[in-house]
Amino acid sequence: MTYAISYLFRALATGVDYIQKCFPSSADIMVEMPRFGANEWKVHLRLDVESPEIPENILKALEEPCPNHPEKLKKETHLLCLAPDIETLKQLTHSPDLKSRLDRYKATSPKAGPYWFLITKAVVPSTEYSFDFQKKLLSEKGYDAPYLIEAAVASYAAQVVGNFKIFHGEYNYTKCYETFDQLFGTGHIAVGGESHFEITVYNSVANTNGIAGVIR
Repeated sequence: MTYAISYLFRALATGVDYIQKCFPSSADIMVEMPRFGANEWKVHLRLDVESPEIPENILKALEEPCPNHPEKLKKETHLLCLAPDIETLKQLTHSPDLKSRLDRYKATSPKAGPYWFLITKAVVPSTEYSFDFQKKLLSEKGYDAPYLIEAAVASYAAQVVGNFKIFHGEYNYTKCYETFDQLFGTGHIAVGGESHFEITVYNSVANTNGIAGVIR
């Protein structure tokens, strides 16, 4: 089952002008893009988010070769984003349903308060396995798995600062830490989208989706 949450970030309505074009190829998006920080939260979502210093490990990682695209640097193949804390995100007045939906998806955060994270613009190649095995593969490359808030923020940021869609297309969604229970067992939330205007949350029990890599 999928849930379209384009209105989860109601500013997608203000971002529509940015997104009325064809999806670029995966190769076209592997160029350096502006970061999505406090100013972008204010301009596009009218939300005040405190901006901590970017951690040294992330600044260093930006200049390192990408393990998934060795000919590129991570600053070209990753997005640098500022994640607000969950409670701040629930204050978005443009989206009255936001709080209940974040609660429904059991959205959590790996850190207290806002923080910077670096995330791959595409799922890491050859990671269509169980979540535990995906985490092992990510760890070998210096990554962690994403949380729902990180995958959703990155998806929106890509549309706003880069005019492109990430985690787009069947089997290219990224699994996240958050889980859900249903008839066929426990699965992991996956984030992606088929249209320009949606960020979709997908209940993924099967191992058909890959996973993005995150550095915090």
